[in-house]
Amino acid sequence: MFLSALSLFSLLLSLVMGAPAAVPMETPVRNWGPSWAASCARGTSMVVSCRVVDSTDKHKNEDEHSSSDVRNNGILLLLRSTTPPTVATKLQYQKDLLSSSTISWTELPAATLSTSNFTDVSPMRLEKKPLEEFRSVMDDSHGCFWTPFGASALCAMTGLSSDVTHLCRVVQRRVHTHRTDYDVSPMATSSLTQAMSRTVRESTMAGRPFGLQALVVGKQQHASSNNNPPLHVYSIDPSGAWRCWGSGCTAIGKLAESIRRHLYGGLVASSSSNPNNNIHPQVAMEIAMQASVTASQEASLNQDNDQYDAVLFWVDDVTGACQVATVDPQWVQDCRDRVTKSLLEEQV
Repeated sequence: MFLSALSLFSLLLSLVMGAPAAVPMETPVRNWGPSWAASCARGTSMVVSCRVVDSTDKHKNEDEHSSSDVRNNGILLLLRSTTPPTVATKLQYQKDLLSSSTISWTELPAATLSTSNFTDVSPMRLEKKPLEEFRSVMDDSHGCFWTPFGASALCAMTGLSSDVTHLCRVVQRRVHTHRTDYDVSPMATSSLTQAMSRTVRESTMAGRPFGLQALVVGKQQHASSNNNPPLHVYSIDPSGAWRCWGSGCTAIGKLAESIRRHLYGGLVASSSSNPNNNIHPQVAMEIAMQASVTASQEASLNQDNDQYDAVLFWVDDVTGACQVATVDPQWVQDCRDRVTKSLLEEQV
């Protein structure tokens, strides 16, 4: 009652003085403001659903893949960092470029001209990564983080690196315990999200909320090859509250609200030329990149030091197993340059 009266008094005072009204949001979560600000201060993670047709898949032909009853079986995860790279990051990036000749790249078939906004696009190049052989890809200077959780889920986080690292270790232990108790049965993504939510809520009740946001993508259940459910997307905020976004698109972190609006606009525009709504990963990349660049331009942010990384996560049509691959950084940079050039030409 006292807080409500104080808020009303602040509103009346601002109207009398001619200043804009700025009533603070009432919340029972202590230290919510700083934790929320930390979770979206630097990095941005966004996902767009897409249809992945593996060029190495010899079990299905093009007619079967292009049928109207085939739905999106994957997501494109685009990570953006607004922090200037450190010297160590530059050296590591140069080292990766020098060793790129030894990477076994897989090229996806290019999108058709009717679905892509660009005609001079080379096929998307991927480096497949076995889910069992690595735990996470993280750079403290970026404020972005992604990791697979088990064999059927992928998680991206933004915020304080110490909080992200701690939460990741806790969840990895729970996933490992589940795999040990139930042999090879993976955790349902909804159960994994609820476990993460409980961990974050426990920290909130103990004092300071985690300064992070999480984006979880995965299967709802262990599916057979004849009944592969779509990947579902969940988000978790610093208070531990979670939300299901279905199997479409969303974003967390810096400028997330503006990016979500542009993502949905891009999907609506894409559906007009693609009635089956089977979005090619290349088109998904263009939609995500355009949403990110447009949101930055609207906020008048300097984009010169922005760094982008992309990950493709999908369910194999034959085996029902989840697969993950990183996108060639040079291909991502070329996509960014094309989108930026196109937006500048539209503004002229």
